[in-house]
Amino acid sequence: GIWNSISSLGEMLLTSLDLLVANLFISSNDMGILSVAKSVPNMISGLAQTMASVFFSAMTIDYAHNDFSALKETVKTSTRLIGAIVTIPLSFLIVFGQPFYSLWQPTLDAKQLQILSILTCMGVILCAGCNSIVTIFTITLHVKQSSISVLISGVVSLSITLCLVKFTDLGIYAIAAVSSIVDTIRMVCYIVPTASRYIGAKKSTFIPVVFKSLISTGSLCLIGFIIKHFINID
Repeated sequence: GIWNSISSLGEMLLTSLDLLVANLFISSNDMGILSVAKSVPNMISGLAQTMASVFFSAMTIDYAHNDFSALKETVKTSTRLIGAIVTIPLSFLIVFGQPFYSLWQPTLDAKQLQILSILTCMGVILCAGCNSIVTIFTITLHVKQSSISVLISGVVSLSITLCLVKFTDLGIYAIAAVSSIVDTIRMVCYIVPTASRYIGAKKSTFIPVVFKSLISTGSLCLIGFIIKHFINID
């Protein structure tokens, strides 16, 4: 329970203080714009987390039976499925974000909202399936290590964000991008290889599966831009 609380603190520093920082250090108007831009990416991220929880029981049973081969296959299956489904709304947001926001929020700058949304969900594009891999820390009783990594990432993200907001003109773009970049680095450089080691697999076991989300998103975006070319959106 203590380590879960620390993990929650880290997640708060990593993602939940964005609006507060925007309000205190930029303006309440920019905070409102960022709030709108984060709404759709947060829903997509929530979808990925919900799907990952579906596989938790099967992964726990495999680990309890010491069937590491089955556990690895369950993790790979879950990451592929989550990545395949989540990349669909992500690709739509990248391709059709501007007309979508112009219809939903006609009084705001649709292009700005699209850019902020893409910056916010950069981590989800690459690590959509990593939510299943994170559960390995819970199953193997290594919550402490995961919680510390989240806390460190939160402190680093908040520190970098405050520096960029104070000493550059990036404004809310820095706020939207930094947490995504820091969380992606944590996932790829620590969570994925460490989780693999905890179940007796090579550190690179899940790396190809993770990058398939990026390939899938790129392919869907290419198809989307081709379709967009032939459609007059008004």
